[in-house]
Amino acid sequence: MDAALRALERAQTTAHGDVADDADDGVRVTSTSATGRRGNARDDARELMRACDALTTTYRARLTRSALGARVLACIERGSRAALDVGRIDVAERACEVLGEACAPTSSRRAAARAATLEAQGDVAQAENIYNDVLKENECDVRARKGLIACARSKGATEEARNALIAYVETFGADADAWYELGHIYAESGAYDECVFCYEEVLLAMPHSADAHRRMAEVLYTMGGETRVREAKNHFAAALDFTTGKDARALYGVVLCAKALRRMKASTKDTKSDTKSDDDGAALADAAAERLLQRYAVEHEALLAIVRPQLRGALA
Repeated sequence: MDAALRALERAQTTAHGDVADDADDGVRVTSTSATGRRGNARDDARELMRACDALTTTYRARLTRSALGARVLACIERGSRAALDVGRIDVAERACEVLGEACAPTSSRRAAARAATLEAQGDVAQAENIYNDVLKENECDVRARKGLIACARSKGATEEARNALIAYVETFGADADAWYELGHIYAESGAYDECVFCYEEVLLAMPHSADAHRRMAEVLYTMGGETRVREAKNHFAAALDFTTGKDARALYGVVLCAKALRRMKASTKDTKSDTKSDDDGAALADAAAERLLQRYAVEHEALLAIVRPQLRGALA
């Protein structure tokens, strides 16, 4: 069983970073039906789900309360959520059973895991009832408050979710996931200034997050204007740095930013830029286009005939 526990913890560390005994920081804001948002998050979720599956089946009889410390319980809880992310309700239910046997009847971890499973099965109302019961005992319970936000997102109540998130970050301002989701809601509604503010908070907490840099870049590029497009180019470049050039959206992003900056420069009567630097990122765009062509040649050769002229047009 020790080997299975180590495998689960390795998968947990890969997916979420080091595990704290409390594990509140790992409770998701987004709906349990949502796909992974960051990098290879879906692959990480599958690995975590498989490790949780092995632990809760092969070694189920040995998973007594005495054998399950807070760290292991945190891993099983997150394993159940990973299972929901990849549609393995059966694994999530087994994890809930283990948590039900190992945790006290009033445990927030036990209640939240069960509510998340119900939400994934479509029983949002029952999930909300469980979260509200937890909040009656402790109105600051992070799992329950985030769970209610996830339920609001699941049933399409965007305004309710946004207001709940605003109230949440006023109390838990260091929660990057909450800022991330709030920014996503603002982006969906076209409130880009507010979205940028939220993503700035995310980057303060996670400056090396490639996904956060790319999402910030996409919003800035959408807003337009030379200064914002230059900032977008820099964030796309950061996303490439943190993924060793593997982020395809960031590769396309730097190409589009360079194209937009050249057009802005050409449409201005005088060639002076409104910033100190007039670098349009041409060298970076050329390198990004070459990397894209290499990837298509290896992974999707049939699309090269379509992609190559498009990139040439963008770089012309």
